[in-house]
Amino acid sequence: MAIAVVCPQCSSRLNAPDIAAGKRVKCPKCQTLVNVPQAAPASSMGYVEVVPSPAHPPGRAPGKPPAPRVAVTVGDDEDEVPVRKKNKKSSDSDSNVMLIRNIIGGIVLVILLGVAGYIYYTKFFANRDGDDQASAKSDSNTATPPPGGFVPLDKAQNIGKGPPLIPIIPGGPVAGGVPKTGGGAPTTKGGGGGGSPRPKDGTTPTITTPVGLTVTFPGPPRKSDSLARQLLVKHGLTGDVYLWSDGGSACTLVVAQLPAGSTEEQGRKHTESIIRELANLDYGYKLVERNTITHGGRNFDRLLSRSPDESRSIESWALVSDQNIFIASTEITKDETSMAVQQFLANIR
Repeated sequence: MAIAVVCPQCSSRLNAPDIAAGKRVKCPKCQTLVNVPQAAPASSMGYVEVVPSPAHPPGRAPGKPPAPRVAVTVGDDEDEVPVRKKNKKSSDSDSNVMLIRNIIGGIVLVILLGVAGYIYYTKFFANRDGDDQASAKSDSNTATPPPGGFVPLDKAQNIGKGPPLIPIIPGGPVAGGVPKTGGGAPTTKGGGGGGSPRPKDGTTPTITTPVGLTVTFPGPPRKSDSLARQLLVKHGLTGDVYLWSDGGSACTLVVAQLPAGSTEEQGRKHTESIIRELANLDYGYKLVERNTITHGGRNFDRLLSRSPDESRSIESWALVSDQNIFIASTEITKDETSMAVQQFLANIR
């Protein structure tokens, strides 16, 4: 049973073991020697370090170990209680910080997921909706010509009863869509005639251009004001665009005049821009050949382009002479091209 002892120096309450009765112990707080009474009741307040009393003679039995020293823990309530409160407060503070961090992390995660979902929707679902709408539009009864291309035969519009109409090729091998007036008349296999109908003004299949060249179409061509605006006016040029079409084939002639004072370099730039549109290079066609050829004593810049599926090809000849631009172009298909269309460029004189 522990013996209660009070340090006379620092008034600390100590608990000494029974073996320290009648001896002196050292106060662990102030290192003062304190006398331990013989049999004093004590509460469990701590431990003391036992120091042998000098009153006893040092003569001990040989080999007998000295009395064990016990480390004293001072039972000071003022030192222990604040420490426990501080640890509890620190633990609560750490818990609150952890909770706040988790809440902020959750909010940031929700925001990131929302942004990622929005990007995914706009990139995939919106594009898919646009593709579905475009597909539905292309599958409608009325065919819409693609930019710079021709209306596919399987998209011809059915009007009333009877066999489906064969679509008229709008604008030959150039971009721009269907003109409001005019157009070539299709022919059937084995039938006669063909080409564009003869206009009321008596247009003939042969056109004499300002550069002195004569072009003969397979049939009477027509003037296209809409294509003239598209190809010429936007470049500040004046002139005419002649078109002839039959089934899947078409012939085009562009004659234009450069503005007064234009240089030869400017003329070449305008010609390059027009010929790119005629060759459909900006609408999926790929350039296959480009070279310079001599025909009838003239040097022409020749371009050959083909559609992605290589079912159509466009051949264009161009030259610039005395402030005048001359471009002749023909678009042919593998299965529907007549000999007259194939000879269109060769017949330039």
